[in-house]
Amino acid sequence: MVRITCLPDGKTITLEPSETILEGDLSADIPHAHACGGRAKCSTCRIVILNGLENCSPRTELERAMASRLGFALEVRLACQTRARDDVTFRRLVLNETDRDVASQLLKKRTGPVGESKPIALLFSDIRGFTTLAQTLSPYDVMFALNRHFHELGEIIEQWRLHRQLHWRRGAVWSRR
Repeated sequence: MVRITCLPDGKTITLEPSETILEGDLSADIPHAHACGGRAKCSTCRIVILNGLENCSPRTELERAMASRLGFALEVRLACQTRARDDVTFRRLVLNETDRDVASQLLKKRTGPVGESKPIALLFSDIRGFTTLAQTLSPYDVMFALNRHFHELGEIIEQWRLHRQLHWRRGAVWSRR
Protein backbone atom coordinates (compact mmCIF):
# COMPACT_ATOMS: atom_id res chain seq x y z
CA MET A 1 0.00 0.00 0.00
CA VAL A 2 1.16 3.51 -0.87
CA ARG A 3 -0.05 6.85 0.39
CA ILE A 4 -1.23 9.58 -1.95
CA THR A 5 -2.10 13.09 -0.86
CA CYS A 6 -4.68 14.94 -2.90
CA LEU A 7 -4.74 18.72 -2.93
CA PRO A 8 -6.65 21.01 -2.63
CA ASP A 9 -8.74 18.47 -0.66
CA GLY A 10 -5.92 17.82 1.82
CA LYS A 11 -6.87 14.14 1.99
CA THR A 12 -4.27 11.40 2.27
CA ILE A 13 -5.45 7.95 1.23
CA THR A 14 -3.85 4.58 0.65
CA LEU A 15 -3.79 2.80 -2.67
CA GLU A 16 -3.17 -0.74 -3.76
CA PRO A 17 -0.35 -0.85 -6.32
CA SER A 18 -2.85 -2.03 -8.96
CA GLU A 19 -5.15 0.98 -8.43
CA THR A 20 -4.89 4.18 -10.45
CA ILE A 21 -4.89 7.51 -8.66
CA LEU A 22 -8.35 8.19 -10.08
CA GLU A 23 -9.71 4.88 -8.73
CA GLY A 24 -8.29 5.69 -5.30
CA ASP A 25 -9.74 9.19 -5.27
CA LEU A 26 -13.19 7.98 -6.31
CA SER A 27 -13.22 5.21 -3.71
CA ALA A 28 -12.35 7.85 -1.08
CA ASP A 29 -15.25 10.07 -2.24
CA ILE A 30 -12.93 12.73 -3.64
CA PRO A 31 -14.89 14.46 -6.46
CA HIS A 32 -12.33 13.86 -9.19
CA ALA A 33 -13.63 14.79 -12.65
CA HIS A 34 -13.41 12.02 -15.26
CA ALA A 35 -15.73 12.74 -18.18
CA CYS A 36 -14.66 9.70 -20.22
CA GLY A 37 -14.98 7.25 -17.34
CA GLY A 38 -11.23 6.82 -16.88
CA ARG A 39 -10.32 5.60 -20.36
CA ALA A 40 -7.82 8.35 -21.33
CA LYS A 41 -10.22 9.74 -23.95
CA CYS A 42 -10.36 13.17 -22.28
CA SER A 43 -8.08 15.13 -19.98
CA THR A 44 -10.54 16.10 -17.24
CA CYS A 45 -8.81 13.89 -14.65
CA ARG A 46 -5.39 15.48 -15.16
CA ILE A 47 -3.32 16.24 -12.11
CA VAL A 48 -0.04 17.98 -11.34
CA ILE A 49 2.41 15.83 -9.39
CA LEU A 50 3.94 18.05 -6.70
CA ASN A 51 6.06 15.43 -4.93
CA GLY A 52 6.94 11.89 -5.89
CA LEU A 53 6.93 12.05 -9.69
CA GLU A 54 9.65 9.37 -9.63
CA ASN A 55 7.16 7.13 -7.76
CA CYS A 56 4.61 7.27 -10.57
CA SER A 57 4.23 4.60 -13.21
CA PRO A 58 5.51 5.49 -16.68
CA ARG A 59 2.92 6.98 -19.00
CA THR A 60 0.77 4.44 -20.80
CA GLU A 61 0.54 4.60 -24.58
CA LEU A 62 -2.87 6.28 -24.30
CA GLU A 63 -1.56 8.85 -21.83
CA ARG A 64 1.52 9.54 -23.97
CA ALA A 65 -0.73 10.28 -26.94
CA MET A 66 -2.90 12.68 -24.90
CA ALA A 67 0.13 14.34 -23.27
CA SER A 68 1.74 14.86 -26.66
CA ARG A 69 -1.43 16.23 -28.23
CA LEU A 70 -2.07 18.67 -25.37
CA GLY A 71 1.57 19.50 -24.61
CA PHE A 72 1.62 18.28 -20.99
CA ALA A 73 4.68 19.03 -18.90
CA LEU A 74 6.31 15.93 -17.35
CA GLU A 75 4.58 16.52 -14.01
CA VAL A 76 1.08 16.73 -15.56
CA ARG A 77 -0.46 13.29 -15.60
CA LEU A 78 -3.82 11.63 -16.23
CA ALA A 79 -5.05 10.25 -12.91
CA CYS A 80 -6.91 7.48 -14.74
CA GLN A 81 -3.63 6.13 -16.14
CA THR A 82 -1.21 6.82 -13.28
CA ARG A 83 -0.32 4.32 -10.58
CA ALA A 84 1.92 5.08 -7.59
CA ARG A 85 4.77 2.81 -6.44
CA ASP A 86 5.44 4.95 -3.36
CA ASP A 87 4.10 8.15 -1.75
CA VAL A 88 2.85 10.88 -4.11
CA THR A 89 1.37 14.35 -3.56
CA PHE A 90 -0.63 15.93 -6.36
CA ARG A 91 -3.10 18.70 -7.10
CA ARG A 92 -6.32 18.04 -8.95
CA LEU A 93 -6.93 20.60 -11.65
CA VAL A 94 -10.49 21.09 -10.41
CA LEU A 95 -10.05 24.16 -8.30
CA ASN A 96 -13.15 26.34 -8.01
CA GLU A 97 -16.75 25.88 -6.97
CA THR A 98 -18.02 25.68 -10.54
CA ASP A 99 -15.52 22.94 -11.33
CA ARG A 100 -16.50 21.13 -8.13
CA ASP A 101 -20.18 21.34 -9.08
CA VAL A 102 -19.38 19.88 -12.48
CA ALA A 103 -17.29 17.14 -10.88
CA SER A 104 -20.10 16.24 -8.48
CA GLN A 105 -22.49 15.99 -11.44
CA LEU A 106 -20.11 13.57 -13.11
CA LEU A 107 -20.22 11.34 -10.02
CA LYS A 108 -24.02 11.07 -9.93
CA LYS A 109 -25.50 7.74 -10.91
CA ARG A 110 -26.90 7.89 -14.43
CA THR A 111 -29.49 5.75 -16.14
CA GLY A 112 -27.85 6.10 -19.55
CA PRO A 113 -24.59 7.15 -21.17
CA VAL A 114 -23.17 10.59 -20.42
CA GLY A 115 -22.39 11.17 -24.09
CA GLU A 116 -21.33 9.48 -27.24
CA SER A 117 -18.51 9.69 -29.72
CA LYS A 118 -19.40 10.21 -33.37
CA PRO A 119 -18.03 12.01 -36.39
CA ILE A 120 -19.27 15.58 -36.70
CA ALA A 121 -18.77 18.65 -38.82
CA LEU A 122 -18.28 21.97 -37.08
CA LEU A 123 -19.14 25.25 -38.77
CA PHE A 124 -18.39 28.68 -37.46
CA SER A 125 -19.61 31.56 -39.57
CA ASP A 126 -18.29 35.08 -39.38
CA ILE A 127 -19.48 37.89 -41.64
CA ARG A 128 -16.55 40.16 -42.49
CA GLY A 129 -17.21 43.73 -41.40
CA PHE A 130 -20.54 42.80 -39.82
CA THR A 131 -20.20 45.04 -36.75
CA THR A 132 -19.56 48.12 -38.89
CA LEU A 133 -22.37 47.13 -41.25
CA ALA A 134 -24.82 46.51 -38.39
CA GLN A 135 -24.10 49.93 -36.90
CA THR A 136 -25.19 51.62 -40.13
CA LEU A 137 -28.40 49.58 -40.72
CA SER A 138 -31.76 49.63 -39.04
CA PRO A 139 -32.52 46.68 -36.72
CA TYR A 140 -34.92 45.30 -39.37
CA ASP A 141 -32.19 45.37 -42.01
CA VAL A 142 -29.74 43.67 -39.65
CA MET A 143 -32.26 40.88 -39.03
CA PHE A 144 -32.90 40.60 -42.77
CA ALA A 145 -29.17 40.30 -43.50
CA LEU A 146 -28.73 37.65 -40.79
CA ASN A 147 -31.78 35.71 -41.91
CA ARG A 148 -30.48 35.75 -45.49
CA HIS A 149 -27.07 34.53 -44.31
CA PHE A 150 -28.62 31.71 -42.24
CA HIS A 151 -30.94 30.79 -45.11
CA GLU A 152 -28.00 30.40 -47.50
CA LEU A 153 -26.11 28.30 -44.94
CA GLY A 154 -29.24 26.24 -44.31
CA GLU A 155 -29.56 25.46 -48.01
CA ILE A 156 -26.02 24.10 -48.09
CA ILE A 157 -26.61 22.07 -44.94
CA GLU A 158 -29.84 20.60 -46.30
CA GLN A 159 -28.14 19.82 -49.62
CA TRP A 160 -25.63 17.68 -47.75
CA ARG A 161 -28.39 16.15 -45.60
CA LEU A 162 -26.83 17.23 -42.36
CA HIS A 163 -28.73 17.47 -39.11
CA ARG A 164 -28.09 20.40 -36.79
CA GLN A 165 -27.35 19.20 -33.26
CA LEU A 166 -26.58 22.46 -31.51
CA HIS A 167 -26.78 26.15 -32.24
CA TRP A 168 -24.90 28.76 -30.27
CA ARG A 169 -24.56 32.27 -31.60
CA ARG A 170 -23.35 31.78 -35.17
CA GLY A 171 -21.90 28.29 -34.66
CA ALA A 172 -23.45 24.86 -34.97
CA VAL A 173 -22.52 21.20 -34.90
CA TRP A 174 -23.87 18.78 -37.50
CA SER A 175 -23.86 15.06 -38.06
CA ARG A 176 -25.15 12.86 -40.88
CA ARG A 177 -28.82 11.94 -40.51
